[in-house]
Amino acid sequence: MREPFERVPNVCADSARSIDNVTIPDVAPRTSVVDNQPAQRDGTLQAGDLTNGSLSSASWLEGLQRDDSACMVYTYASTFSTNYTASNLVGAGRILGKMLSRSGTSLERYLGKLAYRAGLGSYAKAEESLKLAGPVDELMKSDSTTKIEQACSILLRYARSSNPAIQIMTFERIVYFYVHVPSRFCSAFKDYFEKKQEVIDVIPFSWKLPGVDYCLEWMYYYKLASRCLLNHSSSIMEASIRISTSHQLSLGFSDFEEILANCRDATDLLLALRFIYRFWDGEGIKEYVEKKGFNHPNITKFAIALIAQCEVYISQCAQPTQYISVGLPLRGMAKFMIGLWESLGQLDAEDLDKFSEETHITIWIEVLKLHRILRRNNYLTWIRALAKTWTELCHEWLPGPERSKLREKLLRLEESDVDA
Repeated sequence: MREPFERVPNVCADSARSIDNVTIPDVAPRTSVVDNQPAQRDGTLQAGDLTNGSLSSASWLEGLQRDDSACMVYTYASTFSTNYTASNLVGAGRILGKMLSRSGTSLERYLGKLAYRAGLGSYAKAEESLKLAGPVDELMKSDSTTKIEQACSILLRYARSSNPAIQIMTFERIVYFYVHVPSRFCSAFKDYFEKKQEVIDVIPFSWKLPGVDYCLEWMYYYKLASRCLLNHSSSIMEASIRISTSHQLSLGFSDFEEILANCRDATDLLLALRFIYRFWDGEGIKEYVEKKGFNHPNITKFAIALIAQCEVYISQCAQPTQYISVGLPLRGMAKFMIGLWESLGQLDAEDLDKFSEETHITIWIEVLKLHRILRRNNYLTWIRALAKTWTELCHEWLPGPERSKLREKLLRLEESDVDA
């Protein structure tokens, strides 16, 4: 059995793009590997809806960047007063204002570094408090209601910090607790807000400050941490608690079906992805496809989330050597892709005909995107699923004249305008 606070890779690269206003539509169950005709709507995502723009991997990063620019809010003093050195005003004072602003920022950064090295700055204190197996971890692990309440109070105080770096560190810890101890996290914050008589829904708004140009990383963790608080009574949380308390060392892909099915937007899906990485043994993709079909929404959601994770992480300009250390789940991605290729290669004659005639092969569009993204980084090609070109994979898994029609269909995808 895993220790609830064991060290796992940080998925800062969990690369998220978030568009909370995107709602995932309903979908119908599947009856065969290639059947994508809906019989009835059952509250999950239909694969075809993805291609119609309801939720696409390409929109996540842009959506997060739009949220970032929307955070630029000027105060009354900077826009309407006689502060002629405000950097957003037109005129000679604008240049002087920018110079003073940059000088002040540089000085503040320098003094902050000195304080950090001496262990005196606010960041150094927050880092000591929030570190793994540090004071907040110990408080959250305690059986004392008072100590757990203190942990919640500390996390919320640091989340309201005026220092974005401290906020990012705090948001990461909130997400960590949500993923690793969902039951304790849920009850702790529920009891805390009830005792304080505070409305959970409005708390995250206090974390954003006017006039601050937040980076993409901040926006990403802000979205995730905010959702952690709001999801305390959701179906996703309930399913996560059941899995985390099942005492199973590892789980197959089908064990996460309920969690994926209840993801209603991108942020839910990215949190689910973190939880899945904690418990998934990398197995079960082939069996799931055989039972549910290639275009089942859970398969498509998972593929899109993997793409999002890669793209946002890569957008942070991380060095190649950092990919493993931050927990980019390369082996999980390889298992996912190989499982799909194996399932495709084992289609019988009847399913081959059906699949070849399909007009929607959403999952393979996403697989091609993921393949392209990862192959751009040639240091990842040690993974078998990435070492070969798309053409080579098509010929390897779909050999022979009886598979030529499907093979050609997938080969034409590479020639199409598929963004990746």
